[in-house]
This record gives sequence, C-alpha cells and structure tokens, in this order.
Amino acid sequence: MQNLKEKAGLYFEKNALRYKEDYYLRSKIHPKWIRHQRILQLVEEFIPQRHSLILDVGCGPGFLAYDLAKKGYQGFGIDISDAMINLSKDNLKDKDWDFSVRDVEQTRFEENKFDV
Repeated sequence: MQNLKEKAGLYFEKNALRYKEDYYLRSKIHPKWIRHQRILQLVEEFIPQRHSLILDVGCGPGFLAYDLAKKGYQGFGIDISDAMINLSKDNLKDKDWDFSVRDVEQTRFEENKFDV
C-alpha cells in the first residue's frame, strides 16, 4: 500500500504539465498566483539582499523560482516529481538556479546552506 508521499509523487509525475497549464497559465486569479505574489512580497520585504540563497521547497513548474531569479535571487528548487523538476529546469535554463528531485524530509543539504 502506498503512503501519502508516494501518492503525491505519482500524482504530480502524471499531472505535471496539466498542473502547470491549468493552475498557472490559464488563470492569474487562481489562489496559487495570489500565494505566489505574497511570497515574492515577503521575500523582498524581509530578504532585500539579492545575493541571498533561497530554497524553493515543492517548486513545481518553477514559476516562483523564475520570478525570484528575475529579481536577482539565486536558489535551489526541490520537488518530489521528476516531471516538475524538468519543467523547472526548462523554465529557468538561463538563470542561476539549480533543481533536484528530493524528499523534503531528507534534503541532504548541509545545515545553514540557505538564507531563506
């Protein structure tokens, strides 16, 4: 029997492109965009240093990372889904961000690597 984490991984693996198109590209009033804009505001308000290193947990198709990169932030995005990571990599080919499939409970990053 699959646990919730495995089910989520399979869901996003199967639905990554639809998720990107339905939730992000079709409606700028979707709650994900509202959350997205608020996160950008909070980062700019509390982390004004553009050289700060950001960890985007559950980065999905990479739209938040893209907007942060446009503002000069560097970072690393992780997601449970290979398909989502591939969308992120395609979205940020020329930006200073890296992406990897990782389990949020076991990221394997050294302590204090990220500022945000």
